[in-house]
Amino acid sequence: MPKTWTTPEQKKWLKARINGFIEAQKSGESGKWLTQTREAWFIQFPEIEHCFPGKVAPLTIEEKATYDDAVETRKAVSDCYKNLNLNV
Repeated sequence: MPKTWTTPEQKKWLKARINGFIEAQKSGESGKWLTQTREAWFIQFPEIEHCFPGKVAPLTIEEKATYDDAVETRKAVSDCYKNLNLNV
C-alpha cells in the first residue's frame, strides 16, 4: 500500500467536501472554493502541530525549513480536488 500524505481523519475531511467542489465547478466558483477549502484545511490541521507537536518556542532555522516543506506538500489539498484524486 503506497504511503499517503494524509491521516485517516484528514482523508475523511477531504472526501466530505467533494460535493461542494463539484457544485463550485458547476457554478464557475471552483477557484474561490479551493482557496476557502485550503484556508479551512490549515485551520483544521495546523501544520506546525503536525511537524512539532507541543512546540511553544519559536522555530529554529532547521525547523522552519521542515515546516515550509510540509506546508508546500499540504498545498496538494487543491490538487486532490482538481484531479478528483482522493486516494491521498
